[in-house]
Amino acid sequence: CVEKEIECPFAKYKCEVTTIKRKYLNQHLEEKETKHLGLKLTAMEIKLNAMEDTIFKQCEGSNEIKQHVDESKQHRDESKQHCDESKQHVDESKQHRDESKQHCDESKQHVDES
Repeated sequence: CVEKEIECPFAKYKCEVTTIKRKYLNQHLEEKETKHLGLKLTAMEIKLNAMEDTIFKQCEGSNEIKQHVDESKQHRDESKQHCDESKQHVDESKQHRDESKQHCDESKQHVDES
């Protein structure tokens, strides 16, 4: 029915004409084509900005996580280095102990020989 009120397809983009008779719709669309495209473009820019903000926040969080992972790896490497150094000190201490024992045994042997 040409007299039926219908919604302008650009009402969702804030066209000032929300409902219009079907018989006037084509004329309205032709007259407001530039304005409708501007409204749609504005809506798309708003949506794009929101998506960029979301992506930025996700990447920002991702960078923070990456930084924490990198710091954890660095702490792990430092701990491993300290552990390796401690093992080396233990090995050196055992070697000194063995050398001292050997010197002690040699001294005893010299005493026994004299």
